[in-house]
Amino acid sequence: MWIRGPFLNYEEDFGVFVVHGHTPVEHIDRRTNRMDVDTEAYASGRLTCAVLEGSDMKFITATTDDWDLFDIIPTHR
Repeated sequence: MWIRGPFLNYEEDFGVFVVHGHTPVEHIDRRTNRMDVDTEAYASGRLTCAVLEGSDMKFITATTDDWDLFDIIPTHR
């Protein structure tokens, strides 16, 4: 039984904010109830991670040439 589609399309509150991968995206996909940080490093050469401290979120993207720290990801709906 596959749950990926229903999970990714679910817009209600999960009771917690879910951070996940295993669904490659070009850029972090932040929704109101979840965030996908899988930027397909093996194929894109770009590794992205989320640093979560309480309600603060910062993100690091690293490539073979450079890295960047940022703290604003628009929420998609």
